[in-house]
Amino acid sequence: MQTLARLPDELRGRLIVSCQAFETSPFREPASMARFALAAVQGGARGIRANGPEDIRTIREAVDVPIVGIWKQVQLDGEILITPTLEGARELVEAGAGLIALDCTARGQKYGALDRLRRIRKELGVPVLADSRR
Repeated sequence: MQTLARLPDELRGRLIVSCQAFETSPFREPASMARFALAAVQGGARGIRANGPEDIRTIREAVDVPIVGIWKQVQLDGEILITPTLEGARELVEAGAGLIALDCTARGQKYGALDRLRRIRKELGVPVLADSRR
């Protein structure tokens, strides 16, 4: 994989394909996500967005493009929050994500997103993509 410093430039203006499936989908397993990612890259995608360390690890074995890691987790309010912990972000990076996505909307900020963003950049050394509106 290319150096972290080049990742944002490689992706700027390029297609990033999200390879995710609902929990109830018959495609909800890492091998299917890896096949979708491979097909997307063969079709011209320059990056992949994937959910959870298992999928990211399997996708990383299949493709050599930047992976934007997210981890959708249900919070106490019953709603999903994207990458709600530093530990989760660390697992995504260890699995092969070169960038991390966070929910930095007003709701995400109530769960400490801005502090988490700073810590991910400092401690994990990867770029962060932030959803800032809802």
